[in-house]
Amino acid sequence: MPTGGRRRRVQPQPSPPAPAGASSEGASPERNETSADLTARRLQTEAIERIHAEAAASRPKNTLKQYLPRQKEWRAWCDKMAYAETARYTVTEEKLAFFLDQCVVGRAKKKGGRKKKDATAEEGEDEEGANAGVVATVSWQTVDAYIAALVDLWEEQRRAGVNSNPHPRSGAVSKIMETLRRGVAKKKRVEYHDRGIGTYLDGYNSVQQMVDMSTHLLRKNTPEGVREMAMFLIGFGGVLRGHHLREGDFADFHSVVLENMGYSRCIGLVFVLDHGKTNQSGRLEMAGMIRAKNFLTCPLFALSMHLFYEFHCANNAYQPDGQSFPSFATSPEWYDLKMFSSPKDLEEPMKYETHRSAVAKMHKATGVISKKVTHLDRGAASRMADMGGASEDSIRRAGRWNKTALNDCYLTTLPRESMRSLAQFSSSGGDFFLPRDVKVPEELLSMVFPQADAWIERQKTGDRCEPNIAANGFLLLLVELRTVLLQDMVQLRRIHPTFFLFEHPLFSSPSFLAYEQHALRTIATSDDPADMRLRQAMPVLAETMKTGFDSLMQATREQASRSEVGEQLITALATMLTDVLTGVAPVRLNAEWPRSATGQLPTFPLPSTSSAPSQPIASTSSSGSGSTQVPAATGPLATILALTGGGATPSTAATSTFAMSRSITTVADLWREYDVGVGGRASVRSQYEVKGHTWTDEAERKHFQRRMIIVRKVKQLASQHTVREVEVAARLDEFCRTSSPKVSLSKLQDLLKKDAVVLHF
Repeated sequence: MPTGGRRRRVQPQPSPPAPAGASSEGASPERNETSADLTARRLQTEAIERIHAEAAASRPKNTLKQYLPRQKEWRAWCDKMAYAETARYTVTEEKLAFFLDQCVVGRAKKKGGRKKKDATAEEGEDEEGANAGVVATVSWQTVDAYIAALVDLWEEQRRAGVNSNPHPRSGAVSKIMETLRRGVAKKKRVEYHDRGIGTYLDGYNSVQQMVDMSTHLLRKNTPEGVREMAMFLIGFGGVLRGHHLREGDFADFHSVVLENMGYSRCIGLVFVLDHGKTNQSGRLEMAGMIRAKNFLTCPLFALSMHLFYEFHCANNAYQPDGQSFPSFATSPEWYDLKMFSSPKDLEEPMKYETHRSAVAKMHKATGVISKKVTHLDRGAASRMADMGGASEDSIRRAGRWNKTALNDCYLTTLPRESMRSLAQFSSSGGDFFLPRDVKVPEELLSMVFPQADAWIERQKTGDRCEPNIAANGFLLLLVELRTVLLQDMVQLRRIHPTFFLFEHPLFSSPSFLAYEQHALRTIATSDDPADMRLRQAMPVLAETMKTGFDSLMQATREQASRSEVGEQLITALATMLTDVLTGVAPVRLNAEWPRSATGQLPTFPLPSTSSAPSQPIASTSSSGSGSTQVPAATGPLATILALTGGGATPSTAATSTFAMSRSITTVADLWREYDVGVGGRASVRSQYEVKGHTWTDEAERKHFQRRMIIVRKVKQLASQHTVREVEVAARLDEFCRTSSPKVSLSKLQDLLKKDAVVLHF
């Protein structure tokens, strides 16, 4: 285990600000104190200058790094053109248009190394690149950046009273931008730009690719690998920009319990964002994420490992006396601590170059191809949420692209729909279930982040501690992460038993080893989540259904063996019950048992679901007609017989009464109904596509013809691409599910009529 550690830097306390309105040069008061106008004008001028100076000082450093080099290039060009000395650098519309035409538009892109580029220009890292054999020219975005820099210089000159010209972004300058925007598509073709940029192929778009990247980082078997895994998964789960991760403090993280998410207890990780490229005014925004179905893609597990290393293994000095756990007594003692700090200083954010290099290596090692690097997770998360069925509104909220009073002032800004989708659960909710969520003993929990309990108690009582909402939130997050860490480390040991964190004494303690064995046994024997939810919500109904089904199947097997019907009846009945329980189709069962020598149906006992003794089912035969009458029966078979017409024979089921199911909502189920039938019924193909069929129901005829549009398309595509019809049906269902808004079968029919559906095989 590592023995070195980092310490917090000691910063001098800032001096108090100068009083408002005080002169920075310490100028003496005006001698003519009797002139109120002169005094007011002087104070007004000083105030305006101070306001502009403060505004300039508060500008984001990225803005300054974008503007200053371009303004310097403007001045050099003006010197070269030898303009009049008195107005050489004055920005006008005509001069700006001339400068852009001569020096910027059509200029080849610079090919300087990454180290020479602006290290903070993260959002520009995804600028489209051209084919290596073609000279690529600057994009319209670059030209627009020059205009913005020189408009800023114009505003500065205007405030100084040396430029009275109108706004330069007009006339010829606006025409230049208009022309460049119109020629974007042609420019890309001429310069052979990569046409995969911005599509689903750009970067990663599957859970398996995420698993591959996480596995690569874990195989590094280093603290840096754990940190990079946490940054990757939190960036994906929160749809974050790279600088959010690098600049995030401990105080920005807390947890929340999300109700009604499913069977398992759902903990949400919340990352508070009050600054950034699109948030210069300190607007409160939040990113949220939950535990993922696959522990290798779970942001909470990755964060728990990172913090476990930081607080238990790294020997970091978070307090002056060298303690390896922060002090939460006052805000200044912990507010500046970075979640992902630099190697030398706990309060210094990780450098962009370090972050970018690690992500680029991960992408290269796992075959992820994209022009983006640290910004890739934001786009990948948006696309995968869309593919997972999340609505556009939910994705906008997840990426904080909504700027409304409702989002800013009232909503929690936690888009549950997108959060569920990115964690590999259904976007509609209700299925959050983690088999690995096995209760951890309190004794074992207290061994992880043990100082958190004492600080929580001090926060409650105020014992030598300043009550702080953020402190309490972070400490409660640590308490929740205890469970996540211990549960998921059990899973990690199965695939990576030599991982460096297992060297910590905690994971070889009798308490953890006992829990590990218990958890593995519990997971191996855990019930299906659907059964568990049913038992939890309606335990009596669940037990009754199970007992009734078992009784019916036992009776059916006994009768089938006596009457030589065989296992075919059992298989058909099981299929029918499955379709009924899933709501795919209603069931109509027509059964005829072999008669005895006396012409009566045999009598057999039916297991009862109650404490009453089992009642035999007797059968009689109507004389001369040959039809069968099934008398009253008890138990689940009586219910089935009542629903199916009291034991009508197949001969009584005329095809004219056949009706297609109205509860089918997917192409896969529609094709199954057409091809083989559902719910134990005959297929649509055998009922309606027969020679001489006569329609007795106009509504049924229209419904059949509409659905046949989809069926014919399935057949056509299967023939064209030499694939099975079920595969075509699955592709069409994926198209319906990932479209925004989602496409119903009725809407799909209309799109197919217009040939508006394109599938790739």
